[in-house]
Amino acid sequence: MVEPIVEPSNKLSADELKAIPQNERGKFIESSVNSLIQANGKRGLALSEIERITQYPKNTLYKHVELLYSKRKINKLNIGKMSLFYPNGQLYRSKPPPDIMYGSKRFGVQLLENLDGQYLHLQERELDENGFSNDIGGILIPTKMIPEIINMVHYVLEHGKIELEERRK
Repeated sequence: MVEPIVEPSNKLSADELKAIPQNERGKFIESSVNSLIQANGKRGLALSEIERITQYPKNTLYKHVELLYSKRKINKLNIGKMSLFYPNGQLYRSKPPPDIMYGSKRFGVQLLENLDGQYLHLQERELDENGFSNDIGGILIPTKMIPEIINMVHYVLEHGKIELEERRK
């Protein structure tokens, strides 16, 4: 038996949504779609279900669902031509290390567990005009692959230095 859909508590009418300033509207839609997917994590949601519940235009929803997926906030399970969207696993509740700063960019890391294993969740963040952190991209690295990736990074850094030195000659 399929679980019933949990409706969002922050649902707005089309007029209420239009009343939100343009620069805040996208953040609201992204947040509300993410909340809806999180609330329906066990069953997953298709884009058509999200559209029916939120009443947001399909193209707008598609953009924000893909944005959430690129930030690794949600997972996508493709079933034929249909995709189901799920929350992206459970974060371990241990306190993550502080973000690393590089100019206006920040990089954060957390440990996450999905149905298919443990991952290191690396997030790229920017500070918005109000000083709040905004995730702009992410990558999931299987924890079992971290030693291999570290070796690969060392190799690229070492060989990249050699190539750069040779090009400068």
